[in-house]
Amino acid sequence: MDSTSFTLNILPVRLHKGSKMTLYELLRQQIKRMIAGTGRLSKGNIHPLIMQEIEKYIIQITLQETNNNYVATARVLGIARSTLYRKIRELGIENADKILQN
Repeated sequence: MDSTSFTLNILPVRLHKGSKMTLYELLRQQIKRMIAGTGRLSKGNIHPLIMQEIEKYIIQITLQETNNNYVATARVLGIARSTLYRKIRELGIENADKILQN
């Protein structure tokens, strides 16, 4: 595995009260809740919903980490800047210049 490769089961996520969980475990837990919420007999279409939410957070966090530099964000994400702009519109990322002011 090269230095840019990783798997979700090795990324620790700090939760409240100091407990830790891998990103995989956290996603698994949340996805199970979403599936349970759709009901056993209903036709859920949660895959695009999950992917949109994950993509939205990835873009928001990357924008924050690059100080809202769209060129750098597109480069880090491996997408064209025009694609980044389109995804910001499609995903409803509002105030992209002011996101996640933590």
